[in-house]
Amino acid sequence: MSSVRKLILLLVAVLVIATTWLTRQQDAGDETAVRTDRGPDAYADDVRIQVMDTNGLPAYHLRAEHIAWYPDNDQLALQRPRLDVHRPDGAHWELRAEQGLTGRAGDPVSLTGTVIIQKVAANSGSALKITTADVTVMSDARLALTEAPALVEGAGYRFEATGLTADFRENRLELRSQVRGRIDARS
Repeated sequence: MSSVRKLILLLVAVLVIATTWLTRQQDAGDETAVRTDRGPDAYADDVRIQVMDTNGLPAYHLRAEHIAWYPDNDQLALQRPRLDVHRPDGAHWELRAEQGLTGRAGDPVSLTGTVIIQKVAANSGSALKITTADVTVMSDARLALTEAPALVEGAGYRFEATGLTADFRENRLELRSQVRGRIDARS
């Protein structure tokens, strides 16, 4: 057998061994990825959920374009969530966000990204709009809290603040710090 032929056989043997070893390494890596990168166990599009309070009355309505449940941490990931809170006096609050996260029981709801909170005008008051980020809505949907900068606008006024608490049942806003604003007396 010539030395050239022996060299070719040796190279083929090395290539077969190297290919086998690389294939086994990739298969082992794929198994690890499956175990550590787990996706949702369930998901749905165009979801509408009515969450009840402890008395069995509607606390709020939750809508989302897409919802996914991750059992490892028992969390629901929400895409474009919208919460609707209705008051007995007819006032209606809407909260919209880019994303959200909540537990399976619906409490609390964390809204992330840009969050728009609007009070829709009722017979007893005027409309207002709050633009902020990263809001936590408590389980009974009575309170919404943020530490982020917030812009509050309504007919004849505009305020900026860092952090706020919105009490939907009492129709009250608490602006926490660095509050600046203006009121137009003509409105």
